[in-house]
Amino acid sequence: ALLLFALIPSVYHKPEYVVRSVTIFAAGAFIALVVMLLRHVVGLPLGFAKTFSLVGSWNAYGFFAGTMLVFALPLLSLPKSSFFWKLGVGIALAAVAVAVVVNYSLVWIGIGVMALILLALYFSSGKRGASAVTLTFLLVIASVLFFLLESPLGSISGAVGGTPEVAPSWQGTGAIAERMVAEEPFVGIGLNNFGLAWEKYRPASISDTAFWRARFEGGVALFPTLALEGGLVTLIAILAFLVFVVGRSIRDVIRAVYLEGGGWEESLTIGLFAASLFTLFEWMFYPSNTFLFFFGVIVLGLSTALSELH
Repeated sequence: ALLLFALIPSVYHKPEYVVRSVTIFAAGAFIALVVMLLRHVVGLPLGFAKTFSLVGSWNAYGFFAGTMLVFALPLLSLPKSSFFWKLGVGIALAAVAVAVVVNYSLVWIGIGVMALILLALYFSSGKRGASAVTLTFLLVIASVLFFLLESPLGSISGAVGGTPEVAPSWQGTGAIAERMVAEEPFVGIGLNNFGLAWEKYRPASISDTAFWRARFEGGVALFPTLALEGGLVTLIAILAFLVFVVGRSIRDVIRAVYLEGGGWEESLTIGLFAASLFTLFEWMFYPSNTFLFFFGVIVLGLSTALSELH
């Protein structure tokens, strides 16, 4: 994954390559969202079982949709005749529909936070029209409403085949982390060994629940799991990676919005900036599967590739 992240900027060193790659990336994501809606909501067979998923678990669809929604939002400020505006409208509509159907509170928190960041960026730069500001503000309000209505609207997810997910809590993951810090503080328990640690160190209260025989292969989220498995060395690497990605993303947005002209390049930079931050939010608070992990790596790689062209 790190090799992929490093290779994308070096391969796409020309503007047309980056634009073409981002277009294919966005169009492919749009197709995946539409397929999900047609199969799970409309009920079209499409040649595979209703339980089949292009991105993995049910909540993974929500994070996939959230990533694409915050990516598409800045594109809506482009002229309506622009290709990227049309693509952004299609992605935004499909992503909102999927997010509503999945209706996962963490997804709405991430969308709301990213929309607030974009709203602050729009107000500070003064370069976005009233329509872009209004849409972003409405998305903030919608995120709050859907977060509060997660339980009442839970029947929507169940009606279209949504299945609940079970993962260790922050308390359970923390209990294992305490034991591992005492035994192997620097190198942890080894990658992909969370299941063994869970069986050995899980909280005693789990024995009184229906999950007493369950073996979880990951903790409450991706980054906490990696830090637990890799110890202090991995934790330092994660923090360094976060500082690099967030710092570079902020630099790119400042340069694109305040120092350079507008247009599609600025909108793509802001869109990939928001998608990158949403990806980091997902990795910090959700046990991402393989698809979401590599999808996030591609998002970060494309964002870095675009920044190298400025």
